[in-house]
Amino acid sequence: SRLRYELVRDLEATDNPPQVWISRGDAISAGSPLGMLAPLIRRAAGILDGEPLEARRDKLRARVAVSLAPEDCARVARFLGEIVGAPFEDGDDVQLKSARRDATLMGDQMRRAWDELVAAECARGPLLIVLEDLHWGDLPTVSFIDAALRNLREAPLMVLALARPEIKDLFPKLWSERAVVPLPLAALTSKASEKLARAALGELVGKGTIDRVVERAGGNAFFLEEIVRHVAAGGGEDLPESVLAMVGVRLESLEPEARRVLRAASVFGQVFWRGGVLALLGGGDDKTLAGEWLGELTLREMITQRSEGKFEGEREFAFHHA
Repeated sequence: SRLRYELVRDLEATDNPPQVWISRGDAISAGSPLGMLAPLIRRAAGILDGEPLEARRDKLRARVAVSLAPEDCARVARFLGEIVGAPFEDGDDVQLKSARRDATLMGDQMRRAWDELVAAECARGPLLIVLEDLHWGDLPTVSFIDAALRNLREAPLMVLALARPEIKDLFPKLWSERAVVPLPLAALTSKASEKLARAALGELVGKGTIDRVVERAGGNAFFLEEIVRHVAAGGGEDLPESVLAMVGVRLESLEPEARRVLRAASVFGQVFWRGGVLALLGGGDDKTLAGEWLGELTLREMITQRSEGKFEGEREFAFHHA
C-alpha cells in the first residue's frame, strides 16, 4: 500500500498526471467473478454501495458520457451496469435481453463494454490501473484486464499489479503474452535496515540494540517496523523470534477493550466499517467506547482510516497489515 501510495502521489505531481483507477483484493471475496473489476469501475464512476439503484445508474451513465460517443453511451452503460450491480431495465433493448438469456453472450458484451470504456479513457489521456492484493483476485478480472492490454497495446495504458509471491501459483501465466515487467521486492539490506531503525529510535538506544534489531528483522520490512515499535516501548532486551510472535506481543500489550474492538473488526476481514464493528459490540456504553477506541487504534497505527469508503456515509478502516 505504501509503495502504491508513493507512486500515485509522485505521478499526480507531474505535468501530465494520469487518471488512476484503483481496486483492492479482499480475502473474503477472493475468487468471486469480476470481484476486482466491479469495484474498479464503481470507484471510477463514484458509485457507493447502499445507494439507490437509480442513483447508481445515473452515476454510471454520467461517467460513460464523459468519454464515449453519445451513440455508444447507453449500450456501454447497460452492460457495465451488469458488472457493477446497477442493472438497467431491458425494455426494448434486444441486445440486453438476448445477453441475459445467454451467459456466453453476456460475457462477450460485458468485455466489449469494458474495452470501449478503457479505450475511450485512454483517448483522453494516460490511464493507470492499480490492482492491489491481486493474490485475492479472480480469473475473470485478470482476463478482462488482459483483453484491454491486448487490444490497446499502443494506448497510454499501464497496469500495476501488487501481490504476494503466491500470485505465481494462482495465475501462473499472468499476462504472459503482454509486456510484463516483474519487480520482485528484495529483502532490506542491513545498511538500509539500520538507517530506518536509527531514524525511528534516534540516539536513545545504543548500537548494540540497533544491531540486534537489524539481525532479528532479517530484511523483513514489516518485522523491522514492529520490532522498532517494541523497542521504542521499552522492550529492547527481549526481541521476539518471529513475525507472528512479534504481532502476538503487540496485541497482548493492548488494553482488553482495544483487543475486543480489533476482534470484532477482524470478523469483516482486512477492511471493515465503523457501523459494523459497533453493531457487533452492542449498544450503550460499549458502542461509545468502541467508537473512541477506533480513533485511538488509528493513532497507534494498528488500523488506518481510508479516505474513500465503499458504503455511503460509513467510515471505512483497514488493518495496518494483514
